[in-house]
Parts: sequence; C-alpha cells; structure tokens
Amino acid sequence: MYIYDKNTTEFNNNGYGILKDAISAKVTEVLNGEYSLSIEYPLRGNLADYIIEENIIKVDVGDGELQLFRIKQTEKTLTRITVYALHIFYDLLDNFIIYSSSPGVNPLIALEQILANTETPTTFEAYSDITNLASPIFEMINPIEAILGDGENSLIKIYGGELERDNYKIRLLNRIGYNKNVKICLGKNINTINISTVSTSLVTRAIPVGNNKLLLPEIYVDSSRINEYQEPKIIKVEYSDIKVDPENEAAYGTLEEAYEELRRRAELIFSEYHLDQPLINIKVDWVELSQVEEYKARYSSIEKVELGDTISVELYGEVYTTRCIKKIYNVLLDRIEFYEIGNLKPNLLSSTTKVINEVNKKIDELPGSILTEAKDKATELITSAMGGYIYKTQSELYIMDTDDPETTSHVWRWNLSGLGYSSSGINGPYGIAITNDGQIVADFITAGTLNVSKVGGLQDILSGLESSINLNGNNIQFTIQSLETLSTSGVGKLQNTLVTIDDDGVNISKSGQEMTSLLSNTGLTVNRDTEVVLSANNIGVEALNVNVKKYLVIGSKSRLEDYGEGTGVFFIG
Repeated sequence: MYIYDKNTTEFNNNGYGILKDAISAKVTEVLNGEYSLSIEYPLRGNLADYIIEENIIKVDVGDGELQLFRIKQTEKTLTRITVYALHIFYDLLDNFIIYSSSPGVNPLIALEQILANTETPTTFEAYSDITNLASPIFEMINPIEAILGDGENSLIKIYGGELERDNYKIRLLNRIGYNKNVKICLGKNINTINISTVSTSLVTRAIPVGNNKLLLPEIYVDSSRINEYQEPKIIKVEYSDIKVDPENEAAYGTLEEAYEELRRRAELIFSEYHLDQPLINIKVDWVELSQVEEYKARYSSIEKVELGDTISVELYGEVYTTRCIKKIYNVLLDRIEFYEIGNLKPNLLSSTTKVINEVNKKIDELPGSILTEAKDKATELITSAMGGYIYKTQSELYIMDTDDPETTSHVWRWNLSGLGYSSSGINGPYGIAITNDGQIVADFITAGTLNVSKVGGLQDILSGLESSINLNGNNIQFTIQSLETLSTSGVGKLQNTLVTIDDDGVNISKSGQEMTSLLSNTGLTVNRDTEVVLSANNIGVEALNVNVKKYLVIGSKSRLEDYGEGTGVFFIG
C-alpha cells in the first residue's frame, strides 16, 4: 500500500512511501454499490503522519490491479489509527451538474456528457459496450446520482448495465464478470455458509407504465417462467421518462418507439434482475470455510470467483443461477475472505443519498467509535468527581459518599474477594462487580473486542425452537423453522418464519405466505405482497378494509354501533 498527497495526479511512483506497518487492511466491493477500503494502522507506524483525510492510498484489490482510495475518515486511539476510504470514483460526490442533455444517444455518449458538464472539471474517462439509445436529461444533480442513482432518470435505470470502476476510468457494461462454470452443491449441515431464499417478492407479470399513463397495447410483459407458479404475480412499474413527443428531443418520436422501450425495460425485470425466481442469498465466510475438512473437494472452485461472476447453486434439489454480488478482500493476506452470492436487485443501485448514508454508517461503525465514546464518558465522570470519603479496615477499603459506613448509600468496596459498587449501602446489592472467581457483573459492557465461547442463557431462550440467528454488519436475522408449541405465549404453531431487525425496523415474514409486517419507530405497516393493507403512524390509521365487531367511536362524542336490526348513531355527551 502506498500513500499520496491529496493533490497528486500521477501515481506511477511511490508517493510518500509504503504503509508497511498495517495491522489490517480490507477492500469491500459490492456490485453497483459500495467500494471502500478500511485499515487499522499503528499510531506511530511508518508514515502514519500522512494518514489524514483526503490523502490517497493505492492498494491491490485482489485481481492484480492497483486501485486508488481517498481517505474520508480517520479515528485515533492511544495506539492505533482506524481509516475508512472510498474508491476515487466517489470524488464525483463533491461535484455537481447544473444541466446536461443527450438526445438519442448510447450510454457512452451520455456518460461523457455527464463528465463534461460537471461544475468542476474532471479527468474521469468513460466507456460502455451498451448500444441502446435513449435521451437522458440531468438537471441540478450529483454526477454519481446521475450514473448510479435509483431515480428513474439515472443511466443505470435508463440503459441497464453494471458499473466497473477502474481508478479514473468508469465503464458502464452490459455485465461484469463471467460464467466460469462454477457450481456449488450445498448440503444441510454446513454452518460456515449462510443461505436464505425468499419467494415473497416474486414477479412473473409486469405492467410497464410510461409518461402520462402510457400503456402497451398488450398491457403486460410476461416472464418465461410464469407457468411455473400457481398464478401470475403482477406488479406495475412506472417509467415517467418514456414519453412520445415528436418535437421534444428528449422524448420518443413515435408511439411504437416508446412501446419498444417499455417492453425492453420490463424484460430487464426478468432477464437482468431475475425477479421471476426466488431470491437466493449465500454468505460465505472464507476464513471459516477454509477450515472445513471437505473444503478442497467441494468448495475450492469458489476461489476463482470474482465480482459479477455467474454461479450455479444446487440447494436441496433445486438449481439456482445467481451471481457474486459482494466480496471482501484481505490485502495483507492476499485472499478473499468473504463472498455474498445472490440476485442483483434494483434497490442495490445506490443514489447519492444512499452512498452518503452508507459512508456515514461505516464511519459510525468504525472499530473504536463506540469504545472511544465510552472512554470519554468514563474519563469525564472520574476526573470531574467531587468529594467522597475513604474508609479502611484491616481487610477492606471503602470509597463512600459519607464518612460513616452505616449511613452511606453510594459505595465502592474492595477486598480479596473482589471489587464492587453499590447504590444501596455497604450490604449491597452490588450491581457492578469483579470477583476473584473470574466473574464480571454489569448491566452494560463496552469493549473494543469481545471474545466469547458461548452466550449464557441463550440456549434456554431458544429451547424447543428449531431456529437460527444471523448477526450481520447491518442487521440481525432470526429464522424459525419449526415451533410446535410455546404455551407461555399462546403460540400453537410457527414455521419457516423470518424476523429481520435492521435500519428499517422489525420485519416479519413467512415462507410461502403473502403477508409481511414492518414495525419501526414511525409506526406499523402490513403488506399483502406489495400492497399496503394496514398502516398506523403518527397521522392515524389507514386500512384497505375495516371490520368493526361491536362499535366505532369517532372523535370524543360520536359512536356508530350495531343496534338491533340496523345501525345506531349516538351522541356521547
């Protein structure tokens, strides 16, 4: 790894020099998403003084190519520096486009126009192998949002394709990666591979809608797999940029041209995003997997997989065609430690807001951030303490808030058996304690690294459940395969239920069922497939259908109820 000044433009040299003392260095790349570098480095390591915001690091990302990353965040402790850097592509986050219009062009010209119309001149170069024509217009927008955004007018949404970022070269390709004929056969007892499949978001029939409610003559675009399911699974997809206006260079000249583009966009739902198949997601921890006895015979083919490569997965008799959508490369060990294999979904495409949120989230999650905050709070409490009395016996030491052990409330007590704190006098209870038998008692523990062999009490909580818990960087997932009885809560039978806790809230779904529920700090939402049937928030309650068993109170003085053979309206005074 080499480090350079923030203003460097030529990188065919060693810059300030080599960062040779790195403790850890990992590159994370997500298909059409995050591309970042995280480093831990000794505070007094070689060239550590140059590890500052905006300086540039050149590093091998695992395919023999050196890529540039700009430092966006550093955090220092007494012994080390934690660094978070973004690929140089994200320099475009700091730029802006007032207006850019490209009538009837392919994505190469559209991308060149974006780069040519930035407020600050840029040295980025464009390339694309996609030949489709469109007429994108960008106004008051960030360049990255124009390229990768999830709005309807981004290049990715208009032309499709996948982004390859190679230093200052931006390539919008039909796809990245290859089909290397890699097939993974997964058994039932592999703990080092996390697998999930979801069928609740299946789509087999799309209704594309253009500007001014433009519809195809045939209305639908069907998947070739539509007959594999009990009934069509239908969604409406709006493309407001597809409109007919012979006098508008940004629109389509004829109705037939607009129809063809609507069909093409709708077909991408099946050919590009594979939403007509159950979504499969496989997370492979390479460090753990390499320790599996049968690794070499069954999984060594994964080693040659790169981002975007097609992989065939055989899971319990079903065969899925999927892609490598994320990888984490360990720079120091020169190997990929983690793969995520799954379906590239439209919501993977990051807008500027999402990218910024990802950066801020990564910064918040940097190792040491929580620990540093806890240290600062502890330092403030201890150094600002006023008063107190020390009382010593032959075998014990007390630090108290009064000078009499009989009247004290808040006390630290220290003897050969341990150290403890009580807010209820010298006889306890001691809610915070370290004892000589190796026990630590506390309501909250903050640590830089916490290594445990087991979590006590967890087995009792999960007793009787065939279940699994996955702790990921962004969420917690509970999967309950089978629960026949749980008398204390009144649940009779619960099977194949997935509970996901993430930034959105608590999401509950069940395999094969159309209903899902989301509970968050803003309220409760219940969906039937993609349709909201119940919503409760600080504005009120909205429901698709309401069945009132007894009576309905409106405001504070009106009531409707089932009254005799009719409906009664009452004033409550």
